[in-house]
Amino acid sequence: PETTTFLMDEAYLEYASDDSFWPAMKWIEERPNVIVIRTFSKIFAMAGLRLGYAVSHPTTARRLNEHTVQNSPSVVAGAAGIASLKDKGLVDRAITTNAESKEIVHQTLDELGLDYLPTNTNFIMHRIKGDLGEYRNRMAEEGLLVGRDFPPMLDYNRLSFGLPNEMDRWAEAIKGFRKNGWI
Repeated sequence: PETTTFLMDEAYLEYASDDSFWPAMKWIEERPNVIVIRTFSKIFAMAGLRLGYAVSHPTTARRLNEHTVQNSPSVVAGAAGIASLKDKGLVDRAITTNAESKEIVHQTLDELGLDYLPTNTNFIMHRIKGDLGEYRNRMAEEGLLVGRDFPPMLDYNRLSFGLPNEMDRWAEAIKGFRKNGWI
């Protein structure tokens, strides 16, 4: 209904390769109750800068502006955001790199018979056979930081996709864990 506001979080929009996914931006002009938020944290890899934006119908934007905190992003964050938008090939390169890394992870998990959830993001949730804390500790010993708890999914690890060579290192480590009977 028109009295309900829909906030559409499109943080992972650029990673979505599923044809059934479509952006909500098309509704902004005709639906004052739709707000789309996007971030530079994911595809542009700027999580630490806390840079993002919202898009809405002009009447909604005016209404929201009355309640916003007057705390602008830093000059560095703004400059980084502008530079990333000017680099026309950046998004395509990031999508390609993510797809390559995702494929390495899928192949490794399939080879090891470890379940994982489908993903249209830059991370995956995969099952660990064994103690998750011990798995994280062993990965840290290999120089790899992985996951955190996601209750109630305490037998799943959240693995962010890095560069393909980083995912190759992860694949070698987890295969070594299997050889040692740890997973």
